[in-house]
Amino acid sequence: MWRTEPWLKAEVPGTKKARVLEKPGLAASMLKRAGRVLMIVGHRVSEALSSRPVSDYVADIAEALNAHIATTSLAYRSFRERGLTVAWLSPIEAAHRVTDPDWMGLDGKGCYKAVVVMGLPYYMSWLIFSGLKNFAMNVRTVSLDRFYQPHASWSLRNLTTEEWEKFLDELVEKLKA
Repeated sequence: MWRTEPWLKAEVPGTKKARVLEKPGLAASMLKRAGRVLMIVGHRVSEALSSRPVSDYVADIAEALNAHIATTSLAYRSFRERGLTVAWLSPIEAAHRVTDPDWMGLDGKGCYKAVVVMGLPYYMSWLIFSGLKNFAMNVRTVSLDRFYQPHASWSLRNLTTEEWEKFLDELVEKLKA
């Protein structure tokens, strides 16, 4: 039960909570069908797991989905060097723009259908997902961080670092297949 409870116990998410992504294959197929995807990426993607940095997973996911990245992280340069569509945009500003139905995205070609969030402090992700849940109801939201985010449409359950790394490895493998 604790694996699908909010990481911040004092916060009450309401009656509508995120569905848990248990299997990387389900996450991969759902993300592939999502359409235009925006990844909002924070500074914690620069952290390294046992095999490689989280930013490598973000880049692989973005390449597989042809997703755009909004970040203020130090990984900005590495995303740029890999040829990804990336903008230096704060997470709060990116989420605010997603709620605007007239915003045409980072490339000017239309609204985003899904938002994936990784590498932000938990409380910031909580607020972003809460805002998108209430003001961009037509946008699917996905948390790929290792702690359950109840305001997202889809979220991972609370995972250990090893479980999270295994999930990300399998997700990238399924997305590339």
